[in-house]
Amino acid sequence: MAGIIVAVAIVVFVVVLVARTAMAKPPKSKMRPVEEGVDAQSAALHLSEIVKFKTISYADRSAMDWGEFDRLHDYLEKAYPHIHARLAKETTDMRFLIYHLEGSNPSLAPIALLAHQDVVPADEGEWSVPPFGGEIRDDYVYGRGTMDMKGQLIAVMESVESLLAEGFCPARGIYLLFGADEEPMGEYGAGRVSKLLEERGIRLHFVLDEGCGMQDGKAMGVDGDVALVGLCEKGIMNLRFTARGHAGHASMPPTKTPVGELARAVEKIEKNQMKPEFNSAANAMFTTLTPYMNSKFKFLFANKWLFGELLKRMLTKKPAMAALLRTTFAPTQLAGSNAPNVLAGKAEAVFNIRLAPGQTEDDVYAHVDHLTGGMERETVYYCPPSPVSGVDTQAYREVSAAVCDAFPEMAAVAPGMMIAATDSRYYYNICDNVFRFIPFPAAKEDMRRVHGRDERMQIESLGRGIAFYKHLIRTTCGGKPEK
Repeated sequence: MAGIIVAVAIVVFVVVLVARTAMAKPPKSKMRPVEEGVDAQSAALHLSEIVKFKTISYADRSAMDWGEFDRLHDYLEKAYPHIHARLAKETTDMRFLIYHLEGSNPSLAPIALLAHQDVVPADEGEWSVPPFGGEIRDDYVYGRGTMDMKGQLIAVMESVESLLAEGFCPARGIYLLFGADEEPMGEYGAGRVSKLLEERGIRLHFVLDEGCGMQDGKAMGVDGDVALVGLCEKGIMNLRFTARGHAGHASMPPTKTPVGELARAVEKIEKNQMKPEFNSAANAMFTTLTPYMNSKFKFLFANKWLFGELLKRMLTKKPAMAALLRTTFAPTQLAGSNAPNVLAGKAEAVFNIRLAPGQTEDDVYAHVDHLTGGMERETVYYCPPSPVSGVDTQAYREVSAAVCDAFPEMAAVAPGMMIAATDSRYYYNICDNVFRFIPFPAAKEDMRRVHGRDERMQIESLGRGIAFYKHLIRTTCGGKPEK
């Protein structure tokens, strides 16, 4: 009798698991066709021109050539006459550009579209084309910043210029916020402008910046490409470890040396990363994607309450998924003595740590102190993880719907997490809905070029990004043509 009861229980249990899997079905599509007029070739010429301005940013602001930013601003004024005739424009002393188009309905909070003008340096000897030449070849614009992120800046400007030329008058106001120091962490740009807007009493409906985009869904169990709208970004912490000893001649080494002690600590930390967790951003992504997954992944994720630990082990074998689920530690800098035959009196290592949502500097300290026995350590830089924007909001539904409309070839549109840093993290003081998305389909193949050699933007992809922004503005800001 007991055996029968156990057998029945097992059957019922399996039926429940299968039923939960079967219930995970994609919602019915409500896509609207995107039929926005776009002149991608003209936009490519504009992108080609602004690439030529060497708006390189450095942590040392005194090293920046502000004249290059001023020349970029002059060019934008000539290239986009409707924007400069209709929108209020401010420029901060750090060359941050603030454009504002007032909406006809003051009760509606405005939106903000972000981009940054600055770029990282480029080693001309590594490139096959001049990195600041703006060369157009084989349906691509080549140059530093085409992807990160002058291409997105141009897409935003083109979309607003085109809508204004059509007579569009938004009900909801629009801010265009273009930083000039995003690469060295944006403290003097977005960090200050967000406070300025707060002082003016401005609350935003949503913020949309660079970030997640379109990628192969295979690692997430989806057959096809998926578009991810970032809800948050990981924190950043640079942690320096120091081991000390006695300097001396290398011919008579002691039993333990600072370099050896430090090497053992680095190895321990690298091999013993923090535990993976389904944080709120990861949960939102996988919950949304579950109905679109292949049968094996769908079965496991539909029953994550049972297979959660197995899924963590599976996912963390892939670096991209591991970065989504846990705080990561990457050793990036090492220093010892200044000669091969001299024992170091001090050895140092720096870890670049990316903190998952919900984790703090204290959590990192507890983890590394346990592994290193309390080795001397010092925080060089710390920025906590951003808050996680919600998905059960009008703003998220609007942005994700616009992505779905503009890119119908995507197998799914879902929330995601940005593992790098953007200016958008500064705007939570004036907005609850901060999102990150790259609207260029070809970016999936060219992301490795960002900050690398032969960075480029596909012209067709640029055009689709412009159409996305026009559609997004039209559907979220409303309005009607001028009479």
